[in-house]
Amino acid sequence: MSVTVITDSVACLSPQLRARLNIGMVGIILILDGTQYRDGVDLTAEEFYARLDDTISHKTAAPSVGDWLDVMAGAVDAGADGLLVVTLAQRLSSTFDSARAAARIVGVPAEVVDSKTAAAAEGLYVRRLAEEAHRGASLEVLVRNAESRRGSYRLEFVLEGLKRLAYTGRMPTSLAKFGDAIDVKPMLTFGPEAEVRPVGAVRGIRRGIERVYRRVLAVFPEGSPGRVVVSHALLDDDARQLAERIRIARPDVEVDIALFSPVMAASTGPVIGVAWEDPALTATG
Repeated sequence: MSVTVITDSVACLSPQLRARLNIGMVGIILILDGTQYRDGVDLTAEEFYARLDDTISHKTAAPSVGDWLDVMAGAVDAGADGLLVVTLAQRLSSTFDSARAAARIVGVPAEVVDSKTAAAAEGLYVRRLAEEAHRGASLEVLVRNAESRRGSYRLEFVLEGLKRLAYTGRMPTSLAKFGDAIDVKPMLTFGPEAEVRPVGAVRGIRRGIERVYRRVLAVFPEGSPGRVVVSHALLDDDARQLAERIRIARPDVEVDIALFSPVMAASTGPVIGVAWEDPALTATG
C-alpha cells in the first residue's frame, strides 16, 4: 500500500518540506476584514504577516468536508491507495470532524488522527509519520505509531505583546495595556490535551527567548540527537539568532525555522517559540 499523509495548514510545514515528503495540506479558513482565504493556499504566511497589524479583524473556520475531499482525491489520483490524515487538536477546532467525515467517503482506506497539539509541534509529528510513509510503512503501522507518539511533541512560546489578544477579546483591554506598559511577556505551552497553559511570565521579550533557549538545552543534553523547530511571527531576526545559538550549543540537534501559523498568530500577534520532538524518538527513528 502506498500511503499519503495529509494535514492542515496549522502544522507550519514549508512548501518545500511538503513537496519532498509528499504531504498533502488543507488550508484552515481565515477571514480577514470580511474576505475569506484558505491559509497557505489563497494566502501565504508571508502575505498574511505583511498585512497584520493591531486592528485587522479576523475569524477562523475549519475546512469543509469538500476541502478535505479535494486534497484526498488529489492524493488518490497521484497513486495513493491509503491515507493518513493528521489534524490539529480536536479541542481547538472542528477540523478533525470535517476530515473524518471526508475520510468516510473518499473511496480508499483512510484514517484520521487527532495530534492533540498544534503549530510546529504538530508539524514535527506529521513529518515523522510522512517519513515513515515515504519508506513504505503500511497504514496500520502508521496509525499505531501515531497513537503511540501522542504527547511526544512540545511547544513553548512567548508573546511579544498583548494588543492582539485584547483586540480579539481573549484578554481584557485594561489588563493588556497594563501588561504592555510594564513589559510583561506571557510564556505559554500546550498541555497533554492541547489546552493552552501558562508556564510563566518574564519582563521583556529577550528574557522570554532566553528562557526558551535554556529549556531546549535542558531537554537535549550535550551529544543528544534531536529535532527542534524555532517558529515565529514577525520576529525573523530573533528566530534566526535563536536557531543559531541552539545549533552552536547542541550541534547534534537538527534545528529548523518555520513561520508560526497565521491562523494562530492572528490572535497572538508577534510571537516566538520552540517545538521539539522527544529525544528518544530521534534516537530510535
